[in-house]
Amino acid sequence: MTACPGCPREPCSTDVLSIPVLGHAELIVGLTPVGEAEEGRAEIAREHMGSIDDLSVRELIENLLEGGKGAFEKRRNKYGFPGCRRR
Repeated sequence: MTACPGCPREPCSTDVLSIPVLGHAELIVGLTPVGEAEEGRAEIAREHMGSIDDLSVRELIENLLEGGKGAFEKRRNKYGFPGCRRR
């Protein structure tokens, strides 16, 4: 995913948070479930939209990622996300 910076990328949907994290996604949209589960409705909060570099998006991922913030930091350190700055 990072081999061709600036190349068009296909949008995808996933519940595997490692994909956007390891791919250093430029746009992550976090959905918040609304109402009853069988309705399948969700809302998008403005603060849950952005790149992995956005603090509020990164915190959302850290809270949802299996292993939490420690797992996120381990991936960040291992794969060296160049644009991912600690804030």
